[in-house]
Amino acid sequence: MLRGSGIAGRAYAMSGNDTVYDAQFLQLLFRRLHRRGLDDGDAAGLSGMVEPVETLANRAAAGLAFDVEPADFLRVLDEQARGT
Repeated sequence: MLRGSGIAGRAYAMSGNDTVYDAQFLQLLFRRLHRRGLDDGDAAGLSGMVEPVETLANRAAAGLAFDVEPADFLRVLDEQARGT
């Protein structure tokens, strides 16, 4: 069963825990996006699949000096297109 702890789990994850997409957060996200529940085992499995992608994306973004701002994203794309 989902509780408000999914949101707290996400906030904690962003402030120091290595896991950003933990099972509780994915349960909350799945319920809000798809309007149905996600059992604990599936949520843990999805977390195990998504979290490594998040880690790799963060490493790539750091290497590109991309800080998730839309203007920064466009700057990075422009630099990549120009080869700079």
